[in-house]
Amino acid sequence: MKFIPWRRDEWFSKQGSILPWDKVEHFLLGIIGYLLLFYIIGFDETQCFTILISAAIVWEIRDGFITGFSWKDLIAGLSGMTCGFVIASIM
Repeated sequence: MKFIPWRRDEWFSKQGSILPWDKVEHFLLGIIGYLLLFYIIGFDETQCFTILISAAIVWEIRDGFITGFSWKDLIAGLSGMTCGFVIASIM
């Protein structure tokens, strides 16, 4: 498994799958994933975080065998999940 060096893993890299920016994509998927699990599926906060964090880690491990494990992708995803939690708490 390979890790992307912190300095080479750019915050504004244009290697996203859906959007041009990879980290923005991880951030938005964290928000959308949290809100879908919370409102549509009906999971509680702990279940939402557990499922999404597990999925994010597994996805990055998979990336570790292809393009490289990115800590910044995980940080962006966790930030999105946290924003999803805040949005759900406000609504």
